[in-house]
Amino acid sequence: MNVSVYACPAYSLPDLEQALIRIFQDFGGLEKMVPAGAPVVIKPNLVSKRPPHAAATTHPAPVEALVRLLKTRTEDITFAECPGGLNTPAILEGVYKTTGMKDVALRYGVKICLDMTSERLHCPDGYVSKNVDTLSAIARAKIFFNVAKLKSHALTVMTGCAKNLFGVIPGLMKAEMHARFPDIHTFCRFVCDINRTITPTFNLLDAITVMEGNGPTGGTPKQLGALLGGTNTFAVDAAGAMLLGIDRKEIPLFQAAHDSGLFPFDTPVVVWGDSVEGLVLSDFVLPDTHSFHLFRNMPKVLQKLLRPSPSIHKKNCIGCGECVRDCPQKTISLLCTKQGKKRAKIHYKHCIRCYCCQELCPVQAVKIKRNPVSFL
Repeated sequence: MNVSVYACPAYSLPDLEQALIRIFQDFGGLEKMVPAGAPVVIKPNLVSKRPPHAAATTHPAPVEALVRLLKTRTEDITFAECPGGLNTPAILEGVYKTTGMKDVALRYGVKICLDMTSERLHCPDGYVSKNVDTLSAIARAKIFFNVAKLKSHALTVMTGCAKNLFGVIPGLMKAEMHARFPDIHTFCRFVCDINRTITPTFNLLDAITVMEGNGPTGGTPKQLGALLGGTNTFAVDAAGAMLLGIDRKEIPLFQAAHDSGLFPFDTPVVVWGDSVEGLVLSDFVLPDTHSFHLFRNMPKVLQKLLRPSPSIHKKNCIGCGECVRDCPQKTISLLCTKQGKKRAKIHYKHCIRCYCCQELCPVQAVKIKRNPVSFL
């Protein structure tokens, strides 16, 4: 499978447009993908209300460059995304504004989808699920651009185009899916089923500034300087993993794709475009949960002992209750301190270590705590 990789050292709009033109030319041109006047849906990664410089969300500059090119083919363009947690119109407006996407929409007349209704799509070949509840705007889309962000991820080690499709599931329904598939490997097989069900017209991966450490929201921005594109989500992600210096076999989502026959480890990935020799990172910091995934075949008692846990930093916690609402297992509660302030508390007995609380905390008060035994 083919993937285009072009160097983009910064979020320069002219450079991004040129990179996108070259990527699309590698795959036959944008006119081949988008008939004149056809409606187009763009799904970025807007996991939470974070500014572009935090590197937690797709940067608005590549999306703006894409919109400018699409405007030569059509005026009917819509942004559609389901951030984690509760998604009211007001909350969604705030996410689009903070991430910089609202400004892009206003400049170019792009519609923003605030309708969080869903449609059930059938997946007869699903590995763990035969149905996928999908945001209606994406379920109905004939032309769909998946514009993801390359990041580390506490649950799945790395996130890119394939994991970005988990975002088609509306807000709080994501927590239901985590509860339904509490084991990391089963959850990744469900993400594979989403990828079987929904096929983007094209995938773009923002790897100009990536996130390392305890992503997808609590890590640290790191410069990489590349823009990737391709028609297969896993092929694009495979090229992204190569740029991060990660072996595909160490990423649970690729293991699930291999086990389910969706993307076997021996699938060849041919990289077009610029030389990647100067782009590959040699010092990318993996999430603290990474080593746990290497022991998937050990007894469950030992897995539970070694698996890192989310931990509330009480001094940083503002008692907003976001983690309480988003916890799939409802293992978090708000308690009052002696000073009358509310603080979150995790009841670990039923915690499934999905790290949704760490991912969605608006003030990054939830950290990943490794068991001391895992350091031995």
